[in-house]
Amino acid sequence: MEPILFLLLSLLPLALAPPLADVTRRSPPAHAAMDAFVATTVGGLALLHILPHAYRLAGGMALLAALAGFLVPLVLHHGIHRWEERALPGLAAIVLLGLALHAVVDGIALVGAGAGHHRPPAGDHLHLPPAGAPPLALAVVLHRLPVALVIWWFAAPLWGRWRAGALLAAIGGATIAGFAVGERLWTTLSSPQLGVGQAAIAGMLFHVLLRHPGAETPTASSPAARVASGAGAVAGVAVVLALAVPEHPLGGVLAGALSSPATFLQLFLASAPPLLAAYAGAGLLFAIGHERWRRARDGAVAAALPVVQLPALALALGLLGPWLTGLRVAVVLAVTLLVGRWTTAAGAAPADDAGLRRGFATAVDDTLPWIMLGFGVAALLEPLTGLGWLQERPAWQQTVLLAALGVPLSFAALGAIPIAALLLHKGLDAGPVAAFLIASAVALDHRRLAPGWRGRRSRILATALLLIAVAAGLLLPPSPAPDALPLHQAAAEGAPIPSALAGLALLALFLAALARRGFRGLFALTAGGRHHP
Repeated sequence: MEPILFLLLSLLPLALAPPLADVTRRSPPAHAAMDAFVATTVGGLALLHILPHAYRLAGGMALLAALAGFLVPLVLHHGIHRWEERALPGLAAIVLLGLALHAVVDGIALVGAGAGHHRPPAGDHLHLPPAGAPPLALAVVLHRLPVALVIWWFAAPLWGRWRAGALLAAIGGATIAGFAVGERLWTTLSSPQLGVGQAAIAGMLFHVLLRHPGAETPTASSPAARVASGAGAVAGVAVVLALAVPEHPLGGVLAGALSSPATFLQLFLASAPPLLAAYAGAGLLFAIGHERWRRARDGAVAAALPVVQLPALALALGLLGPWLTGLRVAVVLAVTLLVGRWTTAAGAAPADDAGLRRGFATAVDDTLPWIMLGFGVAALLEPLTGLGWLQERPAWQQTVLLAALGVPLSFAALGAIPIAALLLHKGLDAGPVAAFLIASAVALDHRRLAPGWRGRRSRILATALLLIAVAAGLLLPPSPAPDALPLHQAAAEGAPIPSALAGLALLALFLAALARRGFRGLFALTAGGRHHP
């Protein structure tokens, strides 16, 4: 499709915003479905198509550019929220200027979608996609709808419908201006500069995953709205996958590596049978022993819960094998006994997080989003990153580095397991990966520490836990793990019928969780709204 057609499509949401705003105000399910569809489609295109391609063109600079691009709309949305509350003229002018500049960038991006921005740098050893244009242009077009709605929701009550309409027209004019100057800009940039530009645009597109202020509806949490939100998210994922295969593979693929979809599928199928059994067992456990389970959660064992609960054990056994799983559980339980000496019941988990309300469905809701997130991260890493630079370093450096990388994942210990499986698949020794697993599994909840152990002492204790992870990794012999998952072999042989059936059942559970919580409710579990239990 020609860039001029994408430009015309990008102007259409500006015209549709006023009537759609009225419809979504009256119909919370329609609003929830549209919100989830736009968020998953734009976020998926930016994450799975645009950013990987930019990373292959510009390397680490692309990640910094994406972070900067993400922060710009974040500041603008914060400004819009303050504008809504205080209606300050000066702040409103700044926000409008920022929105105009953002519209100019949209126009430039639409030109880039049709330019030669997909050419690889000289000597690139990747199999790059033949065209990156449709994902970039489609993401830009789709993300214009929530932007236009947010502008209308805030401008119309303040200035009236006519002036708000004039503002949308001005945003369209800024987009046309960016389109007019974009061709000259794109054709003069080198490949690394193109990668940085694409990454910055991808970062800006991620803001659709945030909850837009003013987009709330009084009954947004109604069952009908949650089901509609889940349906919208599924439709968005379908659009992203349709663009992924076969004409537009994700980003670029290292020679000899699996593609992102193939990696995700193999991790998913390998985990499905043990996870289904674990969820059934968890439901039974919560149903017949909830009081004893709640008392256990209120004690020091809470620090080890992300490791010893049934879904975590099943996932680790399926992807890592019994050897690394047993080591991880043993070390974490030993550390838990140490932590238990300084815990207090004052910070115990609230009772409504356990008991009769916590059964099969709640166990799925609390764990499956983190697991799917881990699958997604691992699937992105497989085709984009080689670990030769890490394997060339001494074993102690590998261990320290991976343990340090595991610490930020301590709030999502389940998600770290697929990443560890991928590291083993790529040839890392068991020691560094074990350090990563242990560091990502031991999370200190400061509310559970006795008052004398909070603050500086808690940091000392956290450092000690990190050293334990490093020591455990260094004590292991420098050899591959005996149970590394053979992803390439599994992809070549195809899925056995039992694994395929289990995968379908696990997918049904995830879709049911989407229907119960809605896209925003489920996304909040992996975006800081609720830590993994």
